[in-house]
Amino acid sequence: MKRRNKLVATLLLFGISVNTMVGCGQNNKADTEQDAYRKYGIICMENGDYEEALVDFTFLSKYNFKESKSMINQCQYRAGLNRYAAGEYEEARQLFSKVLAYKDSNAMYKECTYRIAKLSYASSIEGALKEYSEISQYRDVPTILKQGVFTI
Repeated sequence: MKRRNKLVATLLLFGISVNTMVGCGQNNKADTEQDAYRKYGIICMENGDYEEALVDFTFLSKYNFKESKSMINQCQYRAGLNRYAAGEYEEARQLFSKVLAYKDSNAMYKECTYRIAKLSYASSIEGALKEYSEISQYRDVPTILKQGVFTI
């Protein structure tokens, strides 16, 4: 899948290069390049590769591309959901932390922290307590902290 995406991007960028060599102006070249990054980002999103799309939309944000901020938020959120579904809670939490005001990212951030705490109890009670303390009013955490009841 990634190899196909890279091929599409290469072809898009090659097309832009040919187009600019045919006599397009400098501004038109920049617009065409930005459009290619946007299209490739959308292709990546359609294929479920939100982290790759995030790279493209982050690049576009440097040029104040009008859709970049909303696309970045969407990619970070969806990449977080993918990581969460794969059980990669720390990575998911990092992605959700960047977009806490987007959709239910704040709740997903807390859920990731909750899962990390439950998993870290097996190796470190102190680590679990640290994680639980960050979400002290979430789900059954008040009971866990008050009674010292830890279940895995």
